[in-house]
Amino acid sequence: MTITGFKTDEERDSLRRGSALVARHMKTASFDFEDTGMHIGIFEWAAGLSTPLHSHSDDCVYYVERGSLLMGNREIGPGEGFLTRKNEPYAFVVGPDGARIIEFTTGPRRDVTFHDRLMTAWEERMQQAVAKIEGQGDGR
Repeated sequence: MTITGFKTDEERDSLRRGSALVARHMKTASFDFEDTGMHIGIFEWAAGLSTPLHSHSDDCVYYVERGSLLMGNREIGPGEGFLTRKNEPYAFVVGPDGARIIEFTTGPRRDVTFHDRLMTAWEERMQQAVAKIEGQGDGR
């Protein structure tokens, strides 16, 4: 997998640190079906976590099995889903009950491009979210 989109080393380092925080409260499973060219990813997220603005090199279909996601002003709940087109930036915040989502793509995860120009701010939000999850105060 290739990860691109950073203008500075500080942005890349913020993503790495924030991702390490998120990983403590996220479960993943990934399956590639080489004979069909399909990929399925299953992700469980704790409440309040989020993704920075990013895009993938393939079209992706997401299905929310449980919990909810907030994308802009749209809440996506259980039994609902969304499509992100190849290279179309998107981000979401996980709802108050966490979320389990299933991702379907037309191949193994290839390239991810980050478009968020405030990666340090995203890292700070993840520090606050993880502090709340781990019972270290209200996250502020």
